[in-house]
Amino acid sequence: MMKIVYLKPKAGFRSGMRSDTLWGTLCWAIYHVYGNQGKARLEAFLASYDTNAPALVLSSAFPYKQLGDEKRCFYPKPYLSKERKKEMELQRLAANEKKFQGDKIRAKLAAMNEQKKVRKQSFLTQDQFFDLMQGTATAESIEEDFWSQEDENKEENEKNKDKQRYTPPTTRSISVTHNAIDRIKGSTMKRNDVGQLFHVTENYLEDKQNNTQAQDNVGLFFLAEVRDVPVFEAALRYLQHAGFGGDRGTGKGHFEITCEDFDRLPKVNNPNVMTNLSLYLPTQGELAAFSQKSQINTFRYQLENRQGRLGFVNSPAFLKKPLTMFKEGGIFPYINQTHFGQKVDVTSAEQAKVLHHKLWHNGLGLMVPMRLKETTEDKN
Repeated sequence: MMKIVYLKPKAGFRSGMRSDTLWGTLCWAIYHVYGNQGKARLEAFLASYDTNAPALVLSSAFPYKQLGDEKRCFYPKPYLSKERKKEMELQRLAANEKKFQGDKIRAKLAAMNEQKKVRKQSFLTQDQFFDLMQGTATAESIEEDFWSQEDENKEENEKNKDKQRYTPPTTRSISVTHNAIDRIKGSTMKRNDVGQLFHVTENYLEDKQNNTQAQDNVGLFFLAEVRDVPVFEAALRYLQHAGFGGDRGTGKGHFEITCEDFDRLPKVNNPNVMTNLSLYLPTQGELAAFSQKSQINTFRYQLENRQGRLGFVNSPAFLKKPLTMFKEGGIFPYINQTHFGQKVDVTSAEQAKVLHHKLWHNGLGLMVPMRLKETTEDKN
């Protein structure tokens, strides 16, 4: 069953809400919420990933904004081919030369500024994303939507309405200064007669189109393919009290959580590619299948190194084994199978001597099929 989970922030949050982080947080929630049965419940949950029916497959968290009664969700923009990007840049340059009556220098400068704006557009609205999935929208039409917001002939209030609809909330990171505390004396800590200041980064969501830094109308959401709904919802209830990520004890990482059924993903006829809504670590079999596909020219992606940290009170901190994963928004040749990716043992030999359990990293990809048409002339 597909679920959508809305996270409305009550405060700033430390951790990036990516699929692997969310999965690890939910694992610990399952362990804690079931008390004496927690270990057995978690082991059964992890064992499901060795079968063809994994208990939970997650997307990363993406922004949404509340516009009236509507939660307007934004999805990662799939990567375009370099050739298509170049074609669209040349089209914008030609349009600018016409606009500036043949002044090529002004046209080039305008085109460069416009390219920067396009590169910053990393999210699509839900309607745009679903249309792209079904092949009823193209890269061209989505870019036309974007430039319609900048149309100089539109009245200002109409332009603002467009930007409200198409502009996602942004994450603002703030460096906050803290003072280390001597827990015995109850005063600030000093070493060599010098105070111990340190800095941490806190993240806040804001809607720049609303001219406010309040988080009242913005939040995050993620999708989850769930097999055991009661366990999943119990873990979410626990996390609403306990929080996500670092500095939970001081009020950070706390969200108002709403979980709903999600049946809005459209049916795609004759998909030719798929995109990942999560960090994705494919199996060797999946990589081999990708390389055999005739649409290998549609294989587009960005890689990211992920490395977690593990530490306990009065014990040394460990860095987990690093993994290289596909970032959200990649384009992959379509494969008709039920689930993708793998969970990976990232326990080092040194950690195995200290720990009484293995360390697992989630690399399962939440993949959605697409009928990709990058141009209006594309008939494939």
